[in-house]
Amino acid sequence: EKYREGLLIGSGCSESEVFVEARSKGEEELINTINFYDYVEVQPLDVYNHLLQMGDFRDINELTEHVKKIIRTTKEAGKIVVATGDVHHFTKEDKIYREIIVNQKVPGGGRHPLSRSNITEIPSQHFRTTREMLEDFSFLDKDLAYEIVVTNTNLIADQIEEIEVIIDTGGV
Repeated sequence: EKYREGLLIGSGCSESEVFVEARSKGEEELINTINFYDYVEVQPLDVYNHLLQMGDFRDINELTEHVKKIIRTTKEAGKIVVATGDVHHFTKEDKIYREIIVNQKVPGGGRHPLSRSNITEIPSQHFRTTREMLEDFSFLDKDLAYEIVVTNTNLIADQIEEIEVIIDTGGV
C-alpha cells in the first residue's frame, strides 16, 4: 500500500488470491478481496487444465462456472476484467521447453507444482492471437468476450508507460 501510487495491481493466475478465494467465498466477501486490485485476470479454460487433472474441479462445467463467477463479481465490484494468456512460451511447439523446466528439480530441492504425478499433461500457455482468445472465451456472451479480450486489455495497456529497465550507457 505504501508504494502503490503509480502502479497497476492485477490479480494473477490460478494461484492468485482472487481465483483461490472465489472457490469458497460468497460474492460479497469476494468483492472485498477484488477491491484491492485494479484489474482481475482470467485465463482460457485450457490454461486451467491441470486443475481438472488434479481434481480441484469436478469437470469443465464447474471450472467454467468458476471463471464466470470471477468475471461477474469483478464487474459488480466495478473493476476491470482482463483476459490474459498466462503466457509461459511463445508457440504451441515451444511447450516442450516448458515441460523440461517443469520436470527439473527446483533450486533448494523439490519439484515444480506441475510435475505432480496426477498431472499427465501441462497446459499449453502459449501466446494466443486475439482470434484465439476470443475463441477460448466463446463460452461467454460475444460482447462480454470482446470486452475482456480486446477492450479491457487495451484499456490497461493504455495506462502503462514504457520504462527503460536497462539503461544504455553507450558502451561505457
